[in-house]
Amino acid sequence: EKAPGFASSPFPLPRWLAHLLAPAFLHQDQVFLHFQQSILQKEMLKTGQSWKQSYWIPTEADKGTVTLRQWLDRNDGIAWSPAASTDLSALPDKQLLFDTFKTHTAQCTTCQKALKRVTKVQAALKYSAIVLASAGLSSTSWPMLLGGTLLGVGAGVTNKLKGMFHEMPFHHQDNN
Repeated sequence: EKAPGFASSPFPLPRWLAHLLAPAFLHQDQVFLHFQQSILQKEMLKTGQSWKQSYWIPTEADKGTVTLRQWLDRNDGIAWSPAASTDLSALPDKQLLFDTFKTHTAQCTTCQKALKRVTKVQAALKYSAIVLASAGLSSTSWPMLLGGTLLGVGAGVTNKLKGMFHEMPFHHQDNN
């Protein structure tokens, strides 16, 4: 299946990979968007003005934002858990903004299955790497040692992939 938004890719992506990669650009602006919402909330509490009076949104590119805000207005916003704080001014932990497990993986059966598979593949690669590298060292076999190294690299890559199901942090200072 060809994932929407990845039309330039000549190969269809697995659904779980599209779920991981599609929102990646949003993670760049999570902190910024959180504080923008906080500023809007303070303005609404102080002046009583809605987002319509607080922001001037004149361009065609802002149509999605306007449509989302109108949908939220029509549907009474988002029904957050009663235990969740409605005060957006404080950001207790930036990692909460980047927690992809709670916000997506825990609710998505496709991603839950993929996470289980990736975990199994990672364990198999890791243990195979140890066995093959150990055999290569004990017999001084360069091909076995190289194979163990490559399997270890594969285990590292799958570990990174596994981490994306849990958290996708973004730090602007690291974006070169």
